[in-house]
Amino acid sequence: MLKRNAFLGMAAMVLISTLLLPGQSQASCGASEESGIWINPNPAMKDLTRIEIKTTCNSGQRGWRVRALTRCARTECTWGYSPGVRRADGALAALFSTFTAERLIRMLVDRDSMRIIVVNAFRGGRENSVDRYTFERQY
Repeated sequence: MLKRNAFLGMAAMVLISTLLLPGQSQASCGASEESGIWINPNPAMKDLTRIEIKTTCNSGQRGWRVRALTRCARTECTWGYSPGVRRADGALAALFSTFTAERLIRMLVDRDSMRIIVVNAFRGGRENSVDRYTFERQY
């Protein structure tokens, strides 16, 4: 329980730290560099396989809708959709609550690849973990 509370506290701090840096403007809501479909070129079982990011615009404010999928037996399983938030360090972050864990995904674009870090806070006493991936943009 203590580990989970510490993770949720950390996740809250990450989300709070997502305020835009002073001087940044979102007045034009065109697609962001993260928008699109990102794929894991060689996923193992239970690894993230795909990230889908859609840029939204509401009253001149840019937003993101993030969908995360993992590799299951013969198909993909979804963690669902989560709003994305821009962190002060430029990365995009999204928090997913799955059946087995709370998962914080940090995504940072580097040309045609995306560096992804997933912090997993498991339920039921399983040790928490961090997974790292490099995804490619799907064209």
